[in-house]
Amino acid sequence: MRGWAVARKKHFQRLKETEKFAPRKDFPDSQASESPLAIAMKKFYQFLNTRLGWPLAAFLIASVLVWYNWEKAVQLPGVSGALTTIRELNPLPQANPERFSIAIARLDNDKDDVHRRLIRDALTSQFSNNEVEILLFDRLISVGNSEKPQEAIRAGHERAKKLLGESHAQAMIWGEAFDVQPDAPMRLHWTADSGVELGKTSEKYQPASGSYDLPKLFRNDLNDVLLLLASSQAASFSEQSGSFVADRLKPFIIRVRYLIENGSVAGPFQADLRVILGYGLSTYGEQSGDNGAMRDAVAMYQEALKVITRERMPLDWAMTQNNLGAALASLGQHEAETVQLEQAVAAFQEALKEYARERVPLDWARTQTNLGNALWSLGQREAGTTRLEQAVAAIQEAQKEYTRERVPREWARTQASLGDALLNLGKREAGTTRLEQGVAAYQEALKEYTRERVPLDWARTQNNLGNALSSLGQREAGTTRLEQGVAAYQEALKEYTRERVPLDWAMTQNNLGTTLSSLGQREAGTTRLDQGVAAYQEALKEYTRERVPLDWARTQNNLGTTLWSLGQREAGTTRLDQAVAAYQEALKEITRERVPLDWAMTQNNLGGVLLELGQREAQTVRLEQAVVAFQEALKEYSRERVPLDWAKTQNNLGTALWSLGEREAGTTRLKQAVAAFQEALKEITRERVPLDWAMTQSNLGGVLLELGQREAGTTRLEQAVAAYQEALKEYSRERVPLDWAKTQNNLGTTLFRLSEREAGTTRLEQAVTAYQEALKEITRERVPLDWAMTQNNLGNVLLALGERETGTVRLEQAVSAYREALKEYSRERMPLDWAMTQNNLGNGLSNLGEREVGTFRLEQAVAAYREALKEYSRERVPLKWAATQNNLGNALSSLGGREAGTKRQEEAVAAYQEALKEYTRERMPLDWAMTQSNLGNALLALGEREVGTVRLEQAVMAYQEALKEYTRESVPYYFNVASRGLNNARSALFARKEHK
Repeated sequence: MRGWAVARKKHFQRLKETEKFAPRKDFPDSQASESPLAIAMKKFYQFLNTRLGWPLAAFLIASVLVWYNWEKAVQLPGVSGALTTIRELNPLPQANPERFSIAIARLDNDKDDVHRRLIRDALTSQFSNNEVEILLFDRLISVGNSEKPQEAIRAGHERAKKLLGESHAQAMIWGEAFDVQPDAPMRLHWTADSGVELGKTSEKYQPASGSYDLPKLFRNDLNDVLLLLASSQAASFSEQSGSFVADRLKPFIIRVRYLIENGSVAGPFQADLRVILGYGLSTYGEQSGDNGAMRDAVAMYQEALKVITRERMPLDWAMTQNNLGAALASLGQHEAETVQLEQAVAAFQEALKEYARERVPLDWARTQTNLGNALWSLGQREAGTTRLEQAVAAIQEAQKEYTRERVPREWARTQASLGDALLNLGKREAGTTRLEQGVAAYQEALKEYTRERVPLDWARTQNNLGNALSSLGQREAGTTRLEQGVAAYQEALKEYTRERVPLDWAMTQNNLGTTLSSLGQREAGTTRLDQGVAAYQEALKEYTRERVPLDWARTQNNLGTTLWSLGQREAGTTRLDQAVAAYQEALKEITRERVPLDWAMTQNNLGGVLLELGQREAQTVRLEQAVVAFQEALKEYSRERVPLDWAKTQNNLGTALWSLGEREAGTTRLKQAVAAFQEALKEITRERVPLDWAMTQSNLGGVLLELGQREAGTTRLEQAVAAYQEALKEYSRERVPLDWAKTQNNLGTTLFRLSEREAGTTRLEQAVTAYQEALKEITRERVPLDWAMTQNNLGNVLLALGERETGTVRLEQAVSAYREALKEYSRERMPLDWAMTQNNLGNGLSNLGEREVGTFRLEQAVAAYREALKEYSRERVPLKWAATQNNLGNALSSLGGREAGTKRQEEAVAAYQEALKEYTRERMPLDWAMTQSNLGNALLALGEREVGTVRLEQAVMAYQEALKEYTRESVPYYFNVASRGLNNARSALFARKEHK
């Protein structure tokens, strides 16, 4: 959120002093002789004395005398003061907070309140719609015949202010009448609250001849006073810029709106009031998140500009243009379109036509800052950096006049605005220079923006500092910057509360969620991620689609990302499905036309979670959707515009292509994946983003491993080992334990694949070590599916070692590892992984069975393979189907060797022939050769049990086929195995022919 500086028009008018007070009249002499009335009263007294007793009779008579001679009685010494004291005990009427209230005190020398009623009636007539409340105070503020009238007037103002404070009225009229006659002139004084010094003593107000209406002069003064009251209260709120004032602004807005809408104040006065009301509405709307108030503010400024023209009042016109721009800019930040922001830029540029640096340097600087802020807001929504560069330039212009020594708070505001622009530029650049400059600018701003002085500005700057620190932290290997970012957001939330500033509170909750999510991705547990989800959900309580569509959409995007991270650590797909839903919600408002870079980001994120889901599903629909989403993102994420985002999306595209390639017979997708990863590494370098570099190296290793498994040589596999070893230079157990563990797992797999093509066991032993390292962090409790995967992989390498050793210890360990994996790999949850592990378990059992006398293990192996084929279908995963058919053939062939008949061997031959439908020499040369060799074994076994030579001849042909790819140079171990088989088949065939 941004702060907008709003200029104010000051209304101060020096008014004339009045004539001196008229002297008070002396009391008249009393009568010398008794009247008949007096004689009658004496007789009446004697009667009462006889009936009631003299004390009560005296009291009653005295009361009657006082009432009858009241005018004389009140002039007796002490009586007037006593009456005043009694009146002071009466409570004052309380003002209506939704109206401007004018109180009228009792006037000196105003018999029967004639003059006060005259004033009241005049005000009531002018404000016939009750837009101004008139209060009558039973209080007298007397100046009298003071020898020091100025001091007496000052004392009167102080007393009036005290009364205003007690009643909460805004202004008071007090003074004296020069005569008791209704048409006598008056000398009146105005006193206002809010620390406003009206300094106003009226001229004599005398009603027009034949009328008791007050003259126009009184009405003009009243307009001045009302305008000054509104202006001074607005000034009071402006002086509290950076503090929360929305709760007190609402009654102020209502009061000023009543004055305008009821037409009591017209002409220039009304235009000035519109400017004042516009300021109040703008401030209220920004702090409360009320877009309706913001739109009303824009309308007020636009109406005011019809009267306040450049030709007539150039500086006031510039001030109003600046304020209009501020309201438009604040409104534009809350709306999806950029129309309001474009209009704000135009308004600021208009203001600068009269706000010249030479004429009004500080106003010029204020408007330059506001222009920079509006350009910054536009730049956030555009793909290029032109607007952001313009924003930096405008703010740096402002700093030529806004110095810390001259205007410390404005200097701080400009530093904060500069930080905003630098932060957004830094996010789009590969290096961290702009981000570091942004952090420095925010820290400078906080030297003057203190919590005690300007709590909201302090909170805003803490929030933005958190943004800069978080962005830096995402590019660094450690978590220090991210932790600092969390601390900054938590500081901001001390003043950004939901009750006070709901949208700013929501914004900071969203930002806090993002940084917690980044921290959570680098930690083993899920605490930070869960906190991140909670923060986003809090933000969405105020960030609604109707109120702030883009902020709502961005928070949906961020929520999706954190749910995705949580889903990666859970066995089920609930969190992942929730993430997809969140991204799809976000794309309803984040469109390519409106916010192209945000659209690209959300497409990239959607692709990521679809990829995660696709890797857990048997079908490829999700994976295909992921590829499309990444390709969409790259339409706006170009290397020239956003190099790191381009590179990260290339990495993600490579991952999706790799996953698809694993499920396809050809290598096209895999080669496309290698190309995508290599593209990514052009911008994702170890120096710039070490952890992202390590991740991309790890991914490159993965796809090279997959390609290497499908090729005859070891080049791709050696490249894969090198890539994983590069990744481990930055992926350390201390820094990123899970990433370290996963890379150890992948390295183990690659070493295992290399070992298959070598005669020794060195690579296998290295692979076992790598898997055991991985399992130190990949635990069943923390990441159950990854734990199952690593157990399965460990089983594979133990199986390979067991095959090359004479005992069964390694084989038993392998079977145990596979069964551990199946505790989390269930058919319902992970059908393809379940099938893979069933296949591998079959391999372990088959090898054990070959070393045992009975057939129990071999029967278990056949059952495991057939279980695997329930999910491994030729249509879904043709190569894995082929591998399992080959393995099933091996187990059946071994069983057949222990049985008298040929049924099992026939079944084995059929299984191998099935496998060769997908295992072709062109596609999978080594696997094709392996299956040909195994087929040769089964045919040889059948041929040895049959009379003819057909099976033996087929066996020779199968071995010869195998040796076309099994060469001494590429795979010496399997070359020797196939060569022995060929020799055995030839010998058997030769013997059979000799026997004939």
